[in-house]
Amino acid sequence: MKFSFAVLASAFLVAQATAAPAEAASLQGCPRGKTTTLYRSWNARNSDHFYTTSAKEQRDAVPQGWSPEGAPGRVYTDSVRDAKPLYRLWNAGSSDHFYTADGQEARNARNLGYVSEGNMGYVLSRPCPGSKPLYRHWNAGNTDHFYTSDKSESDHARTIGYAYEGITGYIL
Repeated sequence: MKFSFAVLASAFLVAQATAAPAEAASLQGCPRGKTTTLYRSWNARNSDHFYTTSAKEQRDAVPQGWSPEGAPGRVYTDSVRDAKPLYRLWNAGSSDHFYTADGQEARNARNLGYVSEGNMGYVLSRPCPGSKPLYRHWNAGNTDHFYTSDKSESDHARTIGYAYEGITGYIL
């Protein structure tokens, strides 16, 4: 009985942490500001990774085939020192979500058939203590952009057909 209670309590704490409302970043040396969770999902039917800062949007995407895959980290909800907007774009023709912190790249993507879905939050343009790089990858075989803050996951993606495209920004 104690074991099952501990498991339930742990699950509850994890759920609370991932569903937590925006909170102030408090990492030493990082800009102070409100942050929110960046959620990741995968749709095997159309080979697309989907990222959102809305737990409700992630849940609502499940009936359309997206499976939650966790949260790579947190993004700022408002602009802070050294931060850039994280743009979200969608291309229905290739079933691909694309995310960039480069305004010119977002404009170029719109010329290639992507539609802007707005600004998801803000990522740092340079690291601060405790921040994590948001690595970007592209798989031309299944037309999917993939992002992760986990270096070993980034390395693995390169072995299964994803080309490394660089760091989109830094997240908490």
